[in-house]
Amino acid sequence: MPPYTFGIEPDWMKEKRIKDMAIPKSYKKWTKDEEWELSYYVNQGYAMKDIASILGRSLNSIYRRYFWCKERGRRANRKICKS
Repeated sequence: MPPYTFGIEPDWMKEKRIKDMAIPKSYKKWTKDEEWELSYYVNQGYAMKDIASILGRSLNSIYRRYFWCKERGRRANRKICKS
């Protein structure tokens, strides 16, 4: 959204806009391959922060998707990353 679309903006809005643009896949749907990669990197012992950087996702997004996949029993093999 362009700056000042709704008139005067709070001070935090500029910082939020910059932060959102820094994460390339913000608000994008997870693909099956990304779920597989997430599971793979976790099983290899990568830190969540590193996985977030590799996948171009926020750290929060990585944690949420990891626990979402874990609840559903998804593991690091291509066959089980089906929605």
